[in-house]
Amino acid sequence: MIGRASLNIETNMIGRASLNIETNMIGIASLNIETNIIGIASLNIETNMIGIASLNIETNMIGIASLNIETNMIGRASLNIETNMIGIASFNIETNMIGRASLNIETNMIASLNIETNMIGIASLNIETNMIGRASLNIETNMIGIASLNIETNMIGRASLNIETNMIGRASLNIETNMIGIASLNIETNIIGIASLNIETNMIGIASLNIETNMIGIASLNIETNMIGRASLNIETNMIGIASFNIETNMIGIASLNIETNMIGIASLNIETNMIGIASLNIETNMIGRASLNIETNMIGRASLNIETNMIGRASLNIETNMIGIASLNIETNMIGRASLNIETNMIGIASLNIETNMIGIASLNIETNMIGIASLNIETNMIGRASLNIETNMIGIASLNIETNMIGIASLNIETNMIGIASLNIETNMIGRASLNIETNMIGRASLNIETNMIGIASLNIETNMIGRASLNIETNMIGIASLNIETNMIGIASLNIETNMIGRASLNIETNMIGIASLNIETNMIGIASLNIETNMIGRASLNIETNMIGIASLNIETNMIGRASLNIETNMIGIASLNIETNMIGRASLNIETNMIGIASLNIETNMIGRASLNIETNMIGIASLNIETNMIGIASLNIETNMIGIASLNIETNMIGRASLNIETNMIGRASLNIETNMIGIASLNIETNMIGIASLNIETNMIGRASLNIETNMIGIASLNIETNMIGRASLNIETNMIGIASLNIETNMIGIASLNIETNMIGRASLNIETNMIGIASLNIETNMIGRASLNIETNMIGIASLNIETNMIGIASLNIETNMIGRASLNIETNMIGIASLNIETNMIGIASLNIETNMIGIASLNIETNMIGRASLNIETNMIGIASLNIETNMIGIASLNIETNMIGRASLNIETNMIGRASLNIETNMIGRASLNIETNMIGIASLNIETNMIGRASLNIETNMIGIASLNIETNMIGIASLNIETNMIGRASLNIETNMIGIASLNIETNMIGRASLNIETNMIGIASLNIETNMIGRASLNIETNMIGIASLNIETNMIGIASLNIETNMIGRASLNIETNMIGIASLNIETNMIGIASLNIETNMIGRASLNIETNMIGIASLNIETNMIGRASLNIETNMIGRASLNIETNMIGIASLNIETNMIGIASLNIETNMIGIASLNIETNMIDRASLNIETNMIGRASLNIETNMIGIASLNIGRASFMH
Repeated sequence: MIGRASLNIETNMIGRASLNIETNMIGIASLNIETNIIGIASLNIETNMIGIASLNIETNMIGIASLNIETNMIGRASLNIETNMIGIASFNIETNMIGRASLNIETNMIASLNIETNMIGIASLNIETNMIGRASLNIETNMIGIASLNIETNMIGRASLNIETNMIGRASLNIETNMIGIASLNIETNIIGIASLNIETNMIGIASLNIETNMIGIASLNIETNMIGRASLNIETNMIGIASFNIETNMIGIASLNIETNMIGIASLNIETNMIGIASLNIETNMIGRASLNIETNMIGRASLNIETNMIGRASLNIETNMIGIASLNIETNMIGRASLNIETNMIGIASLNIETNMIGIASLNIETNMIGIASLNIETNMIGRASLNIETNMIGIASLNIETNMIGIASLNIETNMIGIASLNIETNMIGRASLNIETNMIGRASLNIETNMIGIASLNIETNMIGRASLNIETNMIGIASLNIETNMIGIASLNIETNMIGRASLNIETNMIGIASLNIETNMIGIASLNIETNMIGRASLNIETNMIGIASLNIETNMIGRASLNIETNMIGIASLNIETNMIGRASLNIETNMIGIASLNIETNMIGRASLNIETNMIGIASLNIETNMIGIASLNIETNMIGIASLNIETNMIGRASLNIETNMIGRASLNIETNMIGIASLNIETNMIGIASLNIETNMIGRASLNIETNMIGIASLNIETNMIGRASLNIETNMIGIASLNIETNMIGIASLNIETNMIGRASLNIETNMIGIASLNIETNMIGRASLNIETNMIGIASLNIETNMIGIASLNIETNMIGRASLNIETNMIGIASLNIETNMIGIASLNIETNMIGIASLNIETNMIGRASLNIETNMIGIASLNIETNMIGIASLNIETNMIGRASLNIETNMIGRASLNIETNMIGRASLNIETNMIGIASLNIETNMIGRASLNIETNMIGIASLNIETNMIGIASLNIETNMIGRASLNIETNMIGIASLNIETNMIGRASLNIETNMIGIASLNIETNMIGRASLNIETNMIGIASLNIETNMIGIASLNIETNMIGRASLNIETNMIGIASLNIETNMIGIASLNIETNMIGRASLNIETNMIGIASLNIETNMIGRASLNIETNMIGRASLNIETNMIGIASLNIETNMIGIASLNIETNMIGIASLNIETNMIDRASLNIETNMIGRASLNIETNMIGIASLNIGRASFMH
């Protein structure tokens, strides 16, 4: 296929059908399949299988001498393969290859490759591949210069998934994958609710197994695996008698490598690897280039995780990992839930075990392991036999190395290492260069920690650590609330034990160990029969060595003087190497200063402040002429209060507070109940942090916070590497500012803000004038409230709010009985975010939000790599703006907005004039509302709305009943998207939407690679525009719009002087309504509608009792589509269409004999070729083709010139579809040279 063409193949199979596909190839001398696709703009293959009772695919290849499959895709092409399997009872794929065969599979792909497979509700999925005999299997995949490679596999439903691969015989198996210059590689696998997932691979007697993967110059590599549901996941790999097993992975110049694995709610996860009698096992991984490598593994739920590795036999095991010039390496492992984690490694009789890790020039290496609520964690390592064990780790020029391990609430942690009869054990660690090494281990909860190391009969044990250069080494270990800590080390019969530590250069070494509330601490060391024990420590250079060990509440109970009850109060302040510390407090004027702190019945109060680095810390507080300053803090019955502030490497920290004028400042905080309050603030590497608050002439400032109930309140703020953070608040004028927050009966309230690497963050709030500002927030009975904001990257964030001359501003938020409220905002990348709101001369602004009985409310906003985001709202004039949102009894409300790589996003709203704007949204009933917006690519998105002189604008949306509303908008790679709406002089604009009944409403819009999308709507004149949509009792409503390719889409609608325009759509009792629009390829689509002077235009569509309505529009290829409609003085327009039929279609073709069959098709200069097959209500469709003993079969198709080829097959109804192809004894079968040529 040569030329800029668009090839679309779509197959739809719907209904209760049995689909059997069987292919038999017996005794074929040579089978060659070659496909060349060159310069095709867009290749789309879509297969939909819905509600098929049984799907069987069987392929038998017996006695084939040579099987070659070659696929070449060259040029700027977009290849999309989408397979949807929904509701299939049984899906079986079986492939048998038996005999002396050579199987070569080669695939070359360039441009954009998307492979999507959806399996939903499949009862049983079996994939079996058998390769038996002396065969050479070569699989080679070359991907060069692909813009985007996406592989997505979704498996949803209670299904049994079995994947079995058997390789038996002395064979050579080579798998080679080359990925060069791929812009983005995404591999996503979702396994949800599968009952049992079994993956079994047996390799027996293979002479040589080589797996090689080369990734060069990939911009972004993402591998994501999600396993959700109560499933049993078994992965078993057996390698027996393999002569040589080599796994090599090369990653060079990858910008970002992300590997994420999520396992949630899996009942049992078993991973077993057996390697028996392997002569040589080599695993080599090379990572070269400035890349970001993120490996994240999340295991959540009641799961049993067993990892067992058995290596038996005299083998050589070499593991080598080279990481050179990687910008950031992050390894994060999270294990949450009551799980049993067992890691067992047995190495018996291995001749030589070498583990070598080289890390050179890595900017940042972070290893984080979180284990929370695991019932039992067992790690056992057994090394038995006369073996040489060498562990070598080289770290050269690493900017920052962070290793963090958190173990919280683990019932039992057992680490056991047995080394018996090892000839030589060498552990060597080299750290050279300007590196920061942080090792942090936190163990929190009533856990049993047992560490046992047994070394018996080791000839020589050498431990050597070299640290050279200007490095900062921080080792921190926190053990809190551990029931029993036992450390036991037994060294028996060791010939020589050498421990050597060298620290050379200007280094700061801080070792801090905190043990709080440990019931029993036992450290036992037994050294028996050691010939020589040498411990040598060399510290050379101007170094600061601090070793601090705090043991609190272990042997006895310490009660401080400012404590009431059995409590522990720890206040620790560490200031190391600070250049200048200035604390200044000035109080001038006749003021009353009352500070009262009452702490009653607090179990544990810990306040820790660490300031490390050459920083200038200035804290200045000026209070001038304050009438009365009252600060009262009451903490009653709090279980644990932890406040920790860490400031590391801050260049300049300035906090200034000025209060001038006769004002009354009251700050009252009441915390009542057994709650855990944790406030942690970490500021690392901030160049300049300025916080300034000026309050001038304020009449009354009241801030009251009440927290009542058994609640856990966690507030964590992390600011890392921010160049400049400025927060300024100015309140000028005699105003009354009341901020009241009531939290009653909250189970868990978590507020986390992470700001990493932001260049400049400016937040400025100015309130000027005689205004009354009331902000009241009531949260009652909320189970869990989580607010998380992450800002990562060198970004400039400016938030400015100016309120001038506002008479009354009231913002009230009531949340009652919400089970879980999550608000998460992530801003990542070099972005400039500007949010500006100006309200001038508004008479009254009321914003009221009531959420009652919502089970789960999730709002997530992700902004990644946005160059500039500007949101500006101007409200000028004496207007009344009322925004009221009532959500009552909604089961789940999810709003997610993802903006990735957008060059510029501008949203501007101007409302000018004496207008009344009312926006009311009512959502009543147990419904699931999902709104997701994804904007990906460097695009300019401009949305501008101007409303001038509107008398009344009412927008009302009512959603009543148990409904699922999903709105998803994906905009990827759009160069410019402009949406402009101008409404001038409209008398009344009413938009009303009512959705009533148990309905599922899905609206999905995908815009990919569109150069420019302009939507402009102009409404001029005093007209009445009414748009009403009523949907009652709809089972499923799906509206999907896909725009793919570099296209220019212009939609312009001009309505001038229309007296009345009424559009009414009534859909009653429709089972399923699907509207799909696909625009693929380099196309220009212009739709223009002009309506001038029409007396009355009425469009009414009534659909009653229709089983299924599908509307599909496909626009593919280099086509220019212009639709222009001019309606002048027309009275009316009506359109109606109907189609019905039931048929039985049988097609049978038999070809027998040694014949030469040639099929050649030449199509030259055809503008458009459309092949469409519609089968509706057919009882049975059978297609059978038999080819027996044909000497040569050649099929050639040539399509020359700019053509659009569309093949569409629709099968709807209760049909049985059987496709059978038998090829027996064919000497040569060639299928190829299928081309689109220009």
